[in-house]
Amino acid sequence: MTAQFTTVGPAAIGDSATPETPSINLHMAGKLRDCADLLVSQGEGGFRSRAYRRAADVIAALDRPVDEILARQGRAGLIALPAVGVGIACAIAEMVTTGRWSQMDRLWRIWNMRCISAIWQSRASAPAASA
Repeated sequence: MTAQFTTVGPAAIGDSATPETPSINLHMAGKLRDCADLLVSQGEGGFRSRAYRRAADVIAALDRPVDEILARQGRAGLIALPAVGVGIACAIAEMVTTGRWSQMDRLWRIWNMRCISAIWQSRASAPAASA
C-alpha cells in the first residue's frame, strides 16, 4: 500500500521546503517532527528528538520524493541522505509501505496511558463531594 502524493506550492510548505517539495516528503517530515514533539513531551529532550528534527528538515527540503528514493535505491538511498540514519530510514520505509509507523503508535499508547493514569490519580486524591 503506497499512498499517492503530489507536489505542493509555496502556501503549504515549511521553512526548509522548496516550492516544489513533493507532498509525501512534507508528510514524512511532519511525522518525524510529531515524533520529536512526542518524545520531548515524554521527557526525552536529547539526541533522539534532535535527530528526528534534523532528518525532518532534510526530508522537507528534498525535491525528489522519498518513496521514489526508496523504490530505486532501497533503504541505503535513504541512509545516504544527510541526517537520516538506519532507524529513521526504517521508519520512513515503514510509513511508505504500510502507511503506519509502529514506533509512533507505541509512543502514543504510552502517552495515552500516562494521561489516563494522571486523571485517575487526580480523581483519587480529590476531596469527596458532600451530598
